[in-house]
Amino acid sequence: MVRADPHLPAAHLPADWPAGAAEQLFRTLAHHYQPGAEAIAAEILDRIEIAPA
Repeated sequence: MVRADPHLPAAHLPADWPAGAAEQLFRTLAHHYQPGAEAIAAEILDRIEIAPA
């Protein structure tokens, strides 16, 4: 459904259009998972050795 979202102002969408709820769910989940994801990414990146150019 995300790919079908026309990105119109909410006033021009049907009342039951799921974009607002989907965006809120995304923001809630991102807020929940971001600290752990950042910690994992930092740990992985700290272990990567970059060869000199």
